[in-house]
This record gives sequence, structure tokens and C-alpha cells, in this order.
Amino acid sequence: MTAFHFLRGPYLILFALAAILHGLLAFFSPDPNGYVYDFYSDAIILLYENGQIPASDACWVCYHPPLLPILGAGLFHLVDWFGGSRDTQLFVVAFFLNILSLLFAVYSFVIYRHYRKIAELDLTLWALLLCLPVVFISAFSIEADILASTFVVAATWYFIQFLDKQQYSDLLFTAVLVGLSAMTKYTGIIIAVYFGAILLVRYMRHFDSRVLKQGLIYAMVVFLVGSYPYLKNISEAGTPVVGNKAWNTGKNYFKNYDFTSFSIKAVVDVFTDPRDAKLKHYPAYNSQVLTSHYGQLWTDFSFYTRAHRHGQWQRDDIYKGKYMPVWLLWCLLIAGLVPVIAGAGGFIALIISREAPLLLGMFVLTVAIYIDWFLGHNFWMLKTKYLLYLLPLWLIAINKAASYVSARGLQAGLIPAVIFSAIYGFYFAVF
Repeated sequence: MTAFHFLRGPYLILFALAAILHGLLAFFSPDPNGYVYDFYSDAIILLYENGQIPASDACWVCYHPPLLPILGAGLFHLVDWFGGSRDTQLFVVAFFLNILSLLFAVYSFVIYRHYRKIAELDLTLWALLLCLPVVFISAFSIEADILASTFVVAATWYFIQFLDKQQYSDLLFTAVLVGLSAMTKYTGIIIAVYFGAILLVRYMRHFDSRVLKQGLIYAMVVFLVGSYPYLKNISEAGTPVVGNKAWNTGKNYFKNYDFTSFSIKAVVDVFTDPRDAKLKHYPAYNSQVLTSHYGQLWTDFSFYTRAHRHGQWQRDDIYKGKYMPVWLLWCLLIAGLVPVIAGAGGFIALIISREAPLLLGMFVLTVAIYIDWFLGHNFWMLKTKYLLYLLPLWLIAINKAASYVSARGLQAGLIPAVIFSAIYGFYFAVF
């Protein structure tokens, strides 16, 4: 498979080391659920025990499309055949998603390689992607984000291949994966509509019957694979998308969010504050948009690794505590400024030069919907992991920045972020 051709030499060695680190993350996890905020395992257990997809209001996360519960219940039955316990069942599901996250890294990287201009940064950015805390930590968790993001980046890769080579196999892979992403999280609909719109625009430009056929095949496959939860919602609730109580606000809370403040110290303070304060009480976590996303990108900011900080769901007993050394937090958060600033500058350059338009369009659409999403809620909805499938564009933007500065100099600036991310990941996994 062409997506895996780069996995040789040092790239394969780094991949193997990452796989070992993922194994350590799973082995030393204090709970078989992994590091979660929403307990998707509740929906899996209901499906496993009752033999039917739970109603949208049967649990807090039961409103989500059902692919993860279906896969999870299947793995539950598999473990059941071998006499495994409930903890074993949960661990196997989390470990399956943990392994899948390595595919996320592979497809994200081949998208990056397709667009990048300067190969000198490849190995460094591959290492950064494998060690990036938000991806690494969320890998071992029974949540739908890494599953949906893996489907999306894989679909994006095959769609890029299809646009380049016009092979129907790539179109079918794209449609199936897009349908699976829509069956996993509602964000999959964003990608389904976006890719469909691109095919429609191609047809409108030329009115080519072949392009029309391609669009119809895409639409039919996506519908067959991914439409079930939306048709079910329409029949039961009169709307294709339903939510839980957190959705029932419908207001704009723009004044609740600060889009300008940024402070590394505020991120560190959340980890070092001795009070038993809930995370929602920290502006750096709950309302300061830039600080919150930056903290979530580089640390376990959003994974509730401290019992008294979770609070909301009354599941404090499973959080045994992960306490990072303050020096490591500071080193990683300072080193992380280089790839973030380079990515921001490179992103502007990509817009000006009109490179990677497919990914730029995906970024604009995703971020616009995401901002509307969190502005519509009066409590924490700032989640970097919702945007994981945009990581290839970040890597491309960093590479683009190397066109305007010394590539070697930028590489030297990126290496500390890689090193401290790897140390952070190892420390988090083992201690």
C-alpha cells in the first residue's frame, strides 16, 4: 500500500519506538477505560448487554452515531468467548483504538509528504507527530475522537489520490471511510458534505458525465455506509442530528470566551495549583481560547488525570493521578512555541500562495463550525482533540515556513519540542 512506503529505515525505527510507547501507555493506565472525559463505554455496555443500539437519551454519550459502540460490543463478545472480565473487555477496546491511532499518524504523514516542498524536515516532523501529547494520550481512551479522525485522514489521503489519478478504487475508499467517519461522530458529516461539494464543483465546471458518475457513486456509497444514525434520528426526533442536555442551550456565549489572552504560566498553574478546584474554574482551561488549546495540544490538560479535577461526572475513583514535573511542563510548553509559531506563519504563506487548497477549505469549514459549537455552550467545550484531523495541515504549514527561513535553523528549533514531547509521553505513560 502506497501510504506505508515511507516506513523504512529511521522512519520505521521511530514508528516501532512509538508503538512500544503506546504499549507502555496502555499497560500502566490506571483504568481500562484509558484517559477519558466522556464515558463512551456506557453506550458499548448497553449495546452489549441489551443487544440493540441504545436510545439517544439512554446515557450521556448515547446520542453519538453508533459505530464505536458496535465495534466495542463486538470486541466485548470476542473477549467473552475467552472468559475475560469487564475490565479486560474495556482494555481490549481501548487498546484497539490505541493501535488504530498509529494508522492516524501514518495517513496524516503521507498527506503532509504529498504537499510538502522541503524534505529536510520530514524525519523531525514524523517524530513530532508520533510524540505529540494530544494524539499520544488520547490514543488510549474509549472515545470516538481518534477513531473518527483516523477515518477522516485516511479518507482525505484517498481523496487526494483520486483527484490526482482519477482511479475509482480511491474514490470508493474515500466514500467508505467518509461514511464510517459519519457513523462515528457527527463531524463526519462535515467531511462528507465538503468532499461532495468538491465533486459537484468539478462537474459544474465541465458538465462532464464521467464526473457526474463519480459524484453519484460517492454519494451513494456514503449514504449506504453512513446514513443509518441520521435516518434514525429523523424518524425518532424529526432532525438528523440530536444531542444530550449539553446541547439544549441554543445561545451565543461569545462574551464567555477570551480570544486574545495567552499564557504558558496559566497552563502550568492548572497543574500546580494545590486547591481542589474543578478545571472549569480555571480561565486558562475553560474560557481563554488560545491558552486552552495550546495547553491541550502539549499536555494532558483535557484528559482528567487528577481525580478532584474531573468532578462533573462523579467518577473520581478511577483517576489515580498523573503529576508531571514542573520543569518538564515549562520546557515542553516553551519548546512548543516554535512549531506553533512556524505553523501560523506557514499557514498564512499557504493562503497567499494558494497551496493545498483542499486542506485549507477543510480547515476553514471545520474551524467555523467548531467555533459556532463552543460558543453555543455555557461550559467547557474547548477541545483540541476535536480538530485532530487538521494536524496534516499544521505539518505542511511548518514545512512551508521553512521556505522563508533557514530549513536547518527551523529544524534545530523543532527538535526540542520533539525531545520534550517524547520525555513527556514516556513520563506520562509510566508514572
